[in-house]
Amino acid sequence: MKKQVLSLFALLLTVGMYAQKSGQDIFWDTLSKHCGKAYEGAITSEGKNEDFDGKRLVMHVKTCTDNEFKIPFFVGDDKSRTWVLTKYEDGILLKHDHRNP
Repeated sequence: MKKQVLSLFALLLTVGMYAQKSGQDIFWDTLSKHCGKAYEGAITSEGKNEDFDGKRLVMHVKTCTDNEFKIPFFVGDDKSRTWVLTKYEDGILLKHDHRNP
């Protein structure tokens, strides 16, 4: 009986820990699994965008810490863009660091 009570307690404790994860924590944990990986994309809108049309688009989840991700975004040979996500207790801030090439 004592074993069953301990098992039930452990199960409830585990369920409680997952129930308390916020949406931002789930997002952050999921993004962290992509650290070190790069992904190629494409423009899907019908509008013209001379900066992006016909160019290779690549994002690289490169720098990952407990509170910050730096994700360089390459448009063809232009490597001047970086997305910076910073985690705070009350949310996640997205900044776009754009340096002149």
